[in-house]
Amino acid sequence: MIGKTNLIINWLTAEIESGNFAVGAPLPTRIEIMNRFGVARATADKAIAKLRADGHIFGRRGAGTFVAARSSRNRVFLVNPSQECLDYLTPLLNGKIAYEIVQSDLLESIFERITRPGTRIIWDRPRACDKGLILKLNKCVPYQLVINRRDPNLNFITTDTQLGIGKGIDVVHKKMGDDIPWVVVSPPVNPQCFFWAEREVFFYQELNALGRLVTLSKRIDYGGSLATAEAMQVWINELPKRFAVFIPERELVRTFLKVSSKMGLVSGKDFCILMTDRDDTFDMAPGIVALEQNIVSMFYEAATWALDEAPKKLKKLISHKIHKGEFYGTA
Repeated sequence: MIGKTNLIINWLTAEIESGNFAVGAPLPTRIEIMNRFGVARATADKAIAKLRADGHIFGRRGAGTFVAARSSRNRVFLVNPSQECLDYLTPLLNGKIAYEIVQSDLLESIFERITRPGTRIIWDRPRACDKGLILKLNKCVPYQLVINRRDPNLNFITTDTQLGIGKGIDVVHKKMGDDIPWVVVSPPVNPQCFFWAEREVFFYQELNALGRLVTLSKRIDYGGSLATAEAMQVWINELPKRFAVFIPERELVRTFLKVSSKMGLVSGKDFCILMTDRDDTFDMAPGIVALEQNIVSMFYEAATWALDEAPKKLKKLISHKIHKGEFYGTA
């Protein structure tokens, strides 16, 4: 049975949404609510406080409680935000729209709140296991956006990985020659990190479009253990004397550089690396072409979308930043 507090909240919300209580109009007084629903003062106060916290109403000392403008009732839920997301995205929202930070495993418990009119939901790089909940919410919430993931069924903002990989291949060919043998080393298939496999697919598609095939490929754990280094050494011994290697995960790039250096190979001379996962923790070296996702632009686009009174459909691809080791000069 629904509690008296929720009965009051649902009634007032319905009256506001229907326009029976217009923007700026006074709400029934506490006494009127108590008499209408036969509740104690504490119950009426709890319902009013909840509506105020959700941005539906506002109070004026000594004057009463009034219906808030629709824009002030809008609210953004940031799901599983990284610190990077909080650092860049929340300053763009502060003072303009209410927002809450929530973990995906708690969404079911607040399902009623997050499916109210005016809600926007922004997912920061959702995991594969979040897909079911995202699709469920998509049926109830018109304004939902995923950052750094590409899904034709959803609003999204992400980098154009396939375009970036194609440009990276061109850079490598300009330095090493169009006939340089390509090899691939990638992590084991992991459903939670499906984007690694997606990058591989894009690489093969771009290479095949040039009439080229991969010479050798290998899956090696990216944990950085001794076993990883040993597996990498065995694989490198099988490679041509001069080659280009595509690596979609940066920890594997670090392992590859460390092991190949111990084996006497010179980056930029004996081989070239195309990687897709660079961030500020990665020091560039000669012979590396690195794609970096333009995450700041993604957060800016997400904030702009959320602040719109009626967010529009958004399916946007942003170009990568392409970093080249100093060995390449201006190539």
